[in-house]
Amino acid sequence: MFEVYHCHYTLVDILRLLYAPIFFVGAWFMFEMIKITNLSSRVNDGKEINKDLKMGIRIIKIILLGLCIIVLLYEQLTIISDYCNIYLPYQRGEYEITEGKVLEFQTNSGYESFSVNNNEFYYIYRNPQMGYHKIMQKGGFIRRNGQYVKIGYCKDNYDNNVIVKMWIEEKDMDTQ
Repeated sequence: MFEVYHCHYTLVDILRLLYAPIFFVGAWFMFEMIKITNLSSRVNDGKEINKDLKMGIRIIKIILLGLCIIVLLYEQLTIISDYCNIYLPYQRGEYEITEGKVLEFQTNSGYESFSVNNNEFYYIYRNPQMGYHKIMQKGGFIRRNGQYVKIGYCKDNYDNNVIVKMWIEEKDMDTQ
């Protein structure tokens, strides 16, 4: 058996940590543009904007800021959760291993699922979650029912099996 995948942190994972602050700065820039637009419309009309319009703009700013903070917190908590619940247990060797034939293999352009020894696995191709998620159409290693594999996996927060290590037989390396 050849190891074809192991869980790791990449530059993309580190950049995901920067996503939220960049999003926040972008939102703040948007709020400032609303303020500038507000001032320019006052200058162009030569009139004071009425209090109801000012209050409406403030409410929109508060709602948008709240949404930005929710997105920021969700993204950061997801990254931290992946690190604590998947990567650290993997690094400590605290993961289960199953070995056997792939059964119930299903794949399409973005989703793949299968089971090995009654352990179900599924993943989405462009999923930012840690763990293996390369589908067959994009060069993935799970190719067919009956393929013999060895898989290391951890449970995520939702009790799903996340693949952290994978081995396949040498004969299946040729089909890549």
